[in-house]
Amino acid sequence: MNNKKPSHFNSVEDTLYIPLLGRIYVSRRYPDFFYDEQSLKLEPLIPKHSMQINDTEYYYLASATRYFLLDNEVRAFIKKYPNGNIVNLGAGLDTSAYRIDTKTAHFYELDLPDVIAMRQQILPETDKDTCIASSFLDTQWINDIDSRLPTLFVASGLFHYFKEAAIQSFLRDSFNKIPQLAIVFDAVDKAGLKISNRYVKKMGNHNAEMYFYVNSAKHFFNGVSPELNNVQEYPFYTEARKRLGNRISLRSRFIMWASDKLNRVKIVKGGNIHYDYPH
Repeated sequence: MNNKKPSHFNSVEDTLYIPLLGRIYVSRRYPDFFYDEQSLKLEPLIPKHSMQINDTEYYYLASATRYFLLDNEVRAFIKKYPNGNIVNLGAGLDTSAYRIDTKTAHFYELDLPDVIAMRQQILPETDKDTCIASSFLDTQWINDIDSRLPTLFVASGLFHYFKEAAIQSFLRDSFNKIPQLAIVFDAVDKAGLKISNRYVKKMGNHNAEMYFYVNSAKHFFNGVSPELNNVQEYPFYTEARKRLGNRISLRSRFIMWASDKLNRVKIVKGGNIHYDYPH
């Protein structure tokens, strides 16, 4: 890692740092649940004003839980398809390629050109981790990967900011171009979307409205292709609640419990290939 802070590091929107701050927060306090050594190394590079973002324990836990679950999905995919592709859509400063031990699978970090330019200065490419500068919606970037291989798309906190029709169109095009493809992502239901938008506005960010929600994974993927039959969804916090127990605040425990009970936040996955993750 290049320890010299990029000159334009401060100009990147705070939303890029919130997931990183969540990984750092949980790695320091609950390393038995989630630990990210590479994110801890990045902490000195975070602008001071971003370090002062006033987020609650729950939102940091939510961010780390997302990575905990998606990391396990990736590990399960690699176990079934050891030579496959892992495409991190909207990668930002994600460090999953550092967290997940694999000598055979290949990671691709996909994001907009300005984000990739910054990422390459602090998280250089490796022989198993390649950056692609593109909007994920412009599927011409698929030409930059070996689409003959089994491929997993991972979208962490990305789809919320796009409309359902755009996501379904992107996936439809991707399934046409990649014969063996699965995708896993986090989503909220319609009620959860309203709650999330209220919180964002309360924090003073009126330019980050969210649009995307999934009430039913089967209904969503049916809008992509009725032929996709490997479709699943499961509650977001079940494993986190078991592992963290009473060590976290009563407020965080209640929100997690209510979210699972009402199916507010979930992991959604689908594709034309199958892999097992025992959640």
